[in-house]
Amino acid sequence: MKTPISILILVIICTLSHAQTKVIAHKSHSGSNHSFAKAYHHNLFEINDSNFGLGPMPYRITLLDTVVAVNDTTTLLRFRASMDYFTKEKEPDYTDLVELEFESMIDTIVNDTVFTRKKPLSIIKAIDQHRYPILFRNPIEEVVFIGFKE
Repeated sequence: MKTPISILILVIICTLSHAQTKVIAHKSHSGSNHSFAKAYHHNLFEINDSNFGLGPMPYRITLLDTVVAVNDTTTLLRFRASMDYFTKEKEPDYTDLVELEFESMIDTIVNDTVFTRKKPLSIIKAIDQHRYPILFRNPIEEVVFIGFKE
């Protein structure tokens, strides 16, 4: 008599703990990759809120200090990266960044679409920082540009 009850309890626990990503759920209901892309783009079924099974990704907060145009294809970015890692839930406010410890870093970028000497400085400064893949937390007005045309 104990075996059927324990099996029933196990089935109930397994049913309640069932979890799958939005991609798997979409495909299991006869969805295709093309229709998933459309559903994701139009945020159907709150699909954009999915993290596809991944936990929060830690990242370092970066502040861009100087952008140096070496030539038409090569640009140096001098920035500071926080010593601590954060997630979106534990991200400090911009005004609290003074209390964090940072390390200086330099990155060389080649053939970049934004930081290039071929573009005037006014266009570079007008680019929406939130849409650009390299996100820096400080305003673009605080950044020093060297070797760019006004």
